[in-house]
Amino acid sequence: MTVGIRASDIILSMGEPVGSSARNRLPGRVTGVEQRPAGYEVTVDCGPLLRCHITGSALAELGIEQGMDIWAVFKASSCFLVQEEAAGSDISEVSP
Repeated sequence: MTVGIRASDIILSMGEPVGSSARNRLPGRVTGVEQRPAGYEVTVDCGPLLRCHITGSALAELGIEQGMDIWAVFKASSCFLVQEEAAGSDISEVSP
C-alpha cells in the first residue's frame, strides 16, 4: 500500500512541534532545495523522502539549507491512498 501526501500539506518546523492538532511529526534531514514557481520544493529524508512546498519567505525565515535537521508535520486528513501509476511530482509517497 502506498500513501500520498500533497507537498503543499506538509509543514516544516525547526524543532519538534508541540501543542498542535497535527499528530504526524517526523524528524528528518533536508536533502534538497529547488526553486519552483511560487516558491521552493524542499526534499526531506524522514526514512521515506518527502517533498514539501514552501514560500521563499519561509525558506529565508527558517534558514533552510541542504543537510540541516528539520521536522515534517502533517495531519492524517492530508493522507490518501495512491495507485502506482497515479503518483505525481506534487505528491510525497510513503510505503511501509
